[in-house]
Amino acid sequence: MKPLISVIVPIFNVEDYLIKCIDSILEQTYSNLEIILVDDGSPDNCGLICDKYKEVDDRIKVIHKKNGGLSDARNAGLDIASGDFIMFIDSDDYVSKNIIEKLYNDIIETNADISICDFVKYNDNSMLYNEYSKKKFIVEGDKKFDNVCNEYAIVTVVQWNKLFKKNIFDELRFRKGKINEDEFIICDQLNKAKRVSYNLEPLYYYLQRDNSIMSKFKIQRYDVIQALDERISFFENKNMLDNVVKTKLQKFNTLLPFKIEMIFTKNYFENLDLIRKYDKDMIKIIDELKKEKIPPKIKLKMSIYKKSKTIFPLILKFKCNLKFWLKNMIHAILVFIKDSIFIIKMILESLSLKDKIFIFGVPIHGNIGDQAILYAEKKFIKDNFKNKKIIEVQSIYTCKTPNLLKRIVKNNTIIYTGGGFLGSLWKNEEDMFRNTLTLFPNNKIIAFPQTFYFSNDIYGSILLQESKRIYESHDNLFLICREKFSFDFMKKNFNNCKIELCPDMVLYLEPKDYVKRYNNALFCIRKDLEKVDYDFNEIEKAILNSKINNIRYTDTVINKMIFKFNRKKIILEKIKEFSQYNLIVTDRLHGMIFAYLSMTPCIVLENKSYKVKGVYQWIKECNFIFLSNESNICEQINKISDIDKKTYIDLSKKYKILKQIIEE
Repeated sequence: MKPLISVIVPIFNVEDYLIKCIDSILEQTYSNLEIILVDDGSPDNCGLICDKYKEVDDRIKVIHKKNGGLSDARNAGLDIASGDFIMFIDSDDYVSKNIIEKLYNDIIETNADISICDFVKYNDNSMLYNEYSKKKFIVEGDKKFDNVCNEYAIVTVVQWNKLFKKNIFDELRFRKGKINEDEFIICDQLNKAKRVSYNLEPLYYYLQRDNSIMSKFKIQRYDVIQALDERISFFENKNMLDNVVKTKLQKFNTLLPFKIEMIFTKNYFENLDLIRKYDKDMIKIIDELKKEKIPPKIKLKMSIYKKSKTIFPLILKFKCNLKFWLKNMIHAILVFIKDSIFIIKMILESLSLKDKIFIFGVPIHGNIGDQAILYAEKKFIKDNFKNKKIIEVQSIYTCKTPNLLKRIVKNNTIIYTGGGFLGSLWKNEEDMFRNTLTLFPNNKIIAFPQTFYFSNDIYGSILLQESKRIYESHDNLFLICREKFSFDFMKKNFNNCKIELCPDMVLYLEPKDYVKRYNNALFCIRKDLEKVDYDFNEIEKAILNSKINNIRYTDTVINKMIFKFNRKKIILEKIKEFSQYNLIVTDRLHGMIFAYLSMTPCIVLENKSYKVKGVYQWIKECNFIFLSNESNICEQINKISDIDKKTYIDLSKKYKILKQIIEE
């Protein structure tokens, strides 16, 4: 049996995020876990949530204690931890389902004492994707400490992206009362470790909140200066002079914004002694580093600061404020122009004497799959209702201009653009759909083919009940499911709703076989919440062994906004890109569909959700698209090589239900 791993989760005032965090731990592929939830006197419902989870999983232990801060909560977890390994996960973050297994394997394979992975930052509105890295390396001896001062500093210093052997914490605990507790302990941890393993695959999802501890002015934040001073002494004692210089530079670059912040805070006079102390520290660093090789830009900054230590921060602050003001002013002007154009255009379009169909939930983001859905929906309406005027409405305007929308839409039919997920996975989408239902209680609203998904946990259960209440209160709502899994689920849970089954709208487009192809394979793989956890190295080897020349990567998501004027061009370019290859490997639903439309042989990897598998059922009879998993990938490759003539499925009759619903 694999050793026990203790996962310590300090918890305070995070009820909106806690369920997602705990669920991501419970779903780990490494199952021999001791999950210690430390309720640090949380004033919200976090304590109750912890107790509920303890009832459903015996791996969970709960500690309820008075608020003592993050360090104290982690220490409380360490005091009762019985695992051979320790991991910390912050309660407003979540993790990939194989993070623990991968970090554990790295420790075993490299005989390391600490294993580290990379992370992805996100906020409540967006994900800031890291470029996927396969880089792995090991450090030992004095080189362990270099990564505290170089480009790997953040990855190295933070505590929540690591797996530790338990003996690292023998006679070692987090410094109580410190906001920057990671900064104080990291050198001691590295000192006790003989070897450290790095895996730069981003397996941890770090939430950056506007209301977090680090985003607010607190004098305690400045304890990082004390931590840097201690680190300088540590490196001096070890005679690691390069690291001493680098840490002093870190201190200078930390002190400068601190001083600017303190000058412009309301507590200026209270902090005057500290400001003067920081001035002396900065001048001392400048003098000490005078003869050292440091970047010219920083050297110039130091020189200017020494000559004018009062005016320089003011200039920087002014420059920063001016830049911020100009940026926001330009953004506000652009938003005003965009909103005005949208409103004027929609008013003019609404003056048409034709009957109108409004399409809500219109995306402008760079997900080409979502854009292809909208493109296919409009084609379907134009093919079947030539006398109808189509008006696009971005979801955001149901919040920005609700009264205007009501006057313009009147009693016309509303189509909510298809896709997925509605439900608990992408809550913003669910909120937008609910908002549309609430704003137009009497209009016919047709949710075009969707995947509906509510997770089987406390969070999913709460959302399901609320959605059920809102959906069923609308008397003229039609919910169209694009696969049978969603259809069966909705039929079971939404008894009073009109529910139908229909293929994904992009399958309405007609497939076309392209003659000119290159003997290469194209990988189209997700990087977000729905990504699969396959060993792509092995898949690549299997494909290259099948006489495929090269493998290239693409995605159906681009870093570009897509509007009506460029939508068709971008979609057709992506389908044409797929048509240039002899093989597509994808875990994306619309990666599969674009392969189908270009009649390109495709191996579809089962996604963590059921939407790929479900939509595949509509086209499973065609002879060039294969649903696969890691175990049968070689078999599927052999099938593809035996294809003589490609056949596709005529799905046109499957969309009659949509025509009937619109006509009613």
